[in-house]
Amino acid sequence: MYAQKGYLRGKILDGETGEGLIGATVYQEGTSTGAVADFDGNYSIEAGQNDVLLFSYIGYEPQEIQVNNQTVIHT
Repeated sequence: MYAQKGYLRGKILDGETGEGLIGATVYQEGTSTGAVADFDGNYSIEAGQNDVLLFSYIGYEPQEIQVNNQTVIHT
């Protein structure tokens, strides 16, 4: 049986200022499925509970986060 996918949303923020990172990217590990953060750092991506998301932005350390049963992930 395949894991169901759903939409996950969140906000990609600067860890020091708390401001949204315009143009930050989030991708499903091992795929070309991704999204780009909007003006406020918001994103939305389709992902399954077993997926790992890769968050990146120029000049910042990339982050990997397991989706699990989350529907909102802020980073």
